[in-house]
Formats: sequence, C-alpha cells, structure tokens
Amino acid sequence: MGQLRTIEKASKGKIHRKSIPTVAEAMESKQQMASEKIIQLIEEGHHSQFKQTASELLDQYDSVALVSVALKLLTKEQTDAAIQLTVEAPLPSKKPERKARRNYNENKGFAGRSRKGKRG
Repeated sequence: MGQLRTIEKASKGKIHRKSIPTVAEAMESKQQMASEKIIQLIEEGHHSQFKQTASELLDQYDSVALVSVALKLLTKEQTDAAIQLTVEAPLPSKKPERKARRNYNENKGFAGRSRKGKRG
C-alpha cells in the first residue's frame, strides 16, 4: 500500500490530486505572504528601530521602489547566477565513516571469538 493510501486510511479522508503551481503562481503567493508579514509587523509596532534608516531611504528613493526591494528581499527571489563550466572533474564527495561494531576486538574478532571461530 502506498504512503498516501496509508495516510488516507489513518486520517479517514481522501487526498485529492492537485496540479503543481506555475512559477508565476508561486511568486504571487510568496509576495502575498511577504505583504501580510509587513502589515503584521506594522500593526504590532515591531519596526521602530528601523524608522531612522527608513526615513533616510525615503528621502533618497521612491517609496514604491523601496517597498518593491523589501518584498524582493522577503521573498528571497532567486536571481540567475553565472555558472562557468570547467574541464576539471568535480572533487569526490567524502563518505561518512562507519562506526565500529560494539563487540569487536581487533585481536580476537567478534564477541571474544578467535579468527578461526574457536572460543579463545
């Protein structure tokens, strides 16, 4: 039984398949959440420490541009980064070391037995 079916059985409900949102829909949702966060912080009054800097920025820049940049920062919009491919092979990844077994004695083997399988 698949994991979704197990969850449906346990919750006694049906999970309906939905389509994946488009990039535009995802960005719109992120922007909406960022806007709501800004409004929440304004209403809670958690912005007094930034008033001086905000005032200075408003003297220098357009308010719409400032809010746009703030939304961009809050939504963590990813920008295209330049990638340069090289002919060198990537470095090998390090595999985590395995822990030694509990009852292993280097001279006697596992659980006190000698290497020949006899008790020693």
